[in-house]
Amino acid sequence: MTHTNAAVTYRPATGEGGQGAEQRTVRPFKHWPRRSAEFRPALKILCMLPDVRPVPCALLITGTVGVGKTSVAEAMGALLAEAQIPNAVMDLDWLCQSWPTPPADRFNVGMLLRNLRNVAGNYLDAGASRLVLAGVAESRAERDHYEEAIGIGLSVCRLRVDLPTVHQRLAHRHRDDHDGLRRHLKRSGELDLILDHAAVEDFTLDATDNSITATAMAVLQAADWL
Repeated sequence: MTHTNAAVTYRPATGEGGQGAEQRTVRPFKHWPRRSAEFRPALKILCMLPDVRPVPCALLITGTVGVGKTSVAEAMGALLAEAQIPNAVMDLDWLCQSWPTPPADRFNVGMLLRNLRNVAGNYLDAGASRLVLAGVAESRAERDHYEEAIGIGLSVCRLRVDLPTVHQRLAHRHRDDHDGLRRHLKRSGELDLILDHAAVEDFTLDATDNSITATAMAVLQAADWL
């Protein structure tokens, strides 16, 4: 092999053709662009091919207290993982657990949105194509704020459970917290009416008699995610 400034020349051995065999020259990378026009048609075709990667999207599971928003969201994440679909699940309540809260922001929504923007961005950067959120959107404006924070399309599913069943669940959850039980029982009816009036959901699913897994699968199918 002979080194030159312009190319690498390979001289064949006797077994490859002997003394009279033709030499082969391979030009280094810096000389290839002079022939790049030959590849332009193929590159143009490659650029025109559709992007087969799934477009990231998000779904918010909303509903009054005690309907199973977080449990259903977690089950959805497990089903998506089983189907080999990259996903992330977020409980919005945990993104605003700080004290004290601003006097004019009773539910600390400002902090929630700041954290949601960062956490969702991290999940999307890591490759998640489906974001499952569990939380409450009491108005169209609040839904829009969530969508702006995550930066991708957001659908909303409202879970419904008969209020007597909700009250039974809350009584079990707060059996050792009488003040908390009284507060959540009152809130469950109030929030149910607020959500009726706001109508922020794209579709509704009655989960009164369904298991958590069955409800999660029904939501995924309704959203056309599975």
